[in-house]
Amino acid sequence: MLIVVALAAGLSVTSPTGQSPTNIDAASEWCMVMTKVLQEHPSLPETPSQDVIDRCQAACDQGAMHCCAVLGNALLPRSQIPVARSRAAVLLKRACNGGVWYGCTGLAVAEILGLDTLDTRDSALEILRISCTNGDPKACFMLGYLFEHGKGAPKDLAVAQDAFGRACDLGMVEGCKSLGGYTLSLPPKSAAMSRAANALAKACNAGVGRSCFQLGLAHMTERVARPNPRQGVRLSRKACDLGSAEGCSLVGAAYLKGRGVPRSRSIASKWLKIGCEGGDAIGCEAMATLE
Repeated sequence: MLIVVALAAGLSVTSPTGQSPTNIDAASEWCMVMTKVLQEHPSLPETPSQDVIDRCQAACDQGAMHCCAVLGNALLPRSQIPVARSRAAVLLKRACNGGVWYGCTGLAVAEILGLDTLDTRDSALEILRISCTNGDPKACFMLGYLFEHGKGAPKDLAVAQDAFGRACDLGMVEGCKSLGGYTLSLPPKSAAMSRAANALAKACNAGVGRSCFQLGLAHMTERVARPNPRQGVRLSRKACDLGSAEGCSLVGAAYLKGRGVPRSRSIASKWLKIGCEGGDAIGCEAMATLE
């Protein structure tokens, strides 16, 4: 199995022997792995090295549609050269027509960003819908973003939440995080709230501090079906450990009110101070009441 070793200053891969893929089968296998990486990445990748471009192009020309999709998506961002944008669009169109849904998603991105220079284009929104239906988490996430902000589609938060939920179900942490962000606006203890709470749990487990805080808050405010203040405090501590100043303040508030933990002004003061120093205004306000 080929191993992806970096996606930073360019696309870099190695095989078990330490060599780059040199044949169609190896290149195709690598591109399938890279496609999964790119699907789960919330932003577009950097432009790859010329060596990777040449290898992807050769594999694409030999029929490896995943490589067409990977190369098209990699060439698309930050390109100021019209011919490069056109090349990316052609590759993405070829991959999309070949049934690689991440290629379809990239084509939709190109249209949304105004980078698709093909004379004839499919509807970006429809492409994203099809790609999402066919299991591309990034397409689902983009659909959610468009409907959430009313960009290229009517603003519809219910549709946005459903799209974020699909992205989350397909393993995209950013989709879980986005769906979970609706917890305070959803009816307490509703089915929608349960789905959002599950999404927050996934994002929290993946190390997203704000999601841990939001789930902790949902428990503390009894918005989930089975609220557990102690669990809320544990989640808030985890959020604080992950760098969420809000999480630190919420732990302090729990000790101040005796929610899930014994009431203690001294311990509350300690946690609120951490939250305040971390930039949480609510933590600072609560600190002021103790002084």
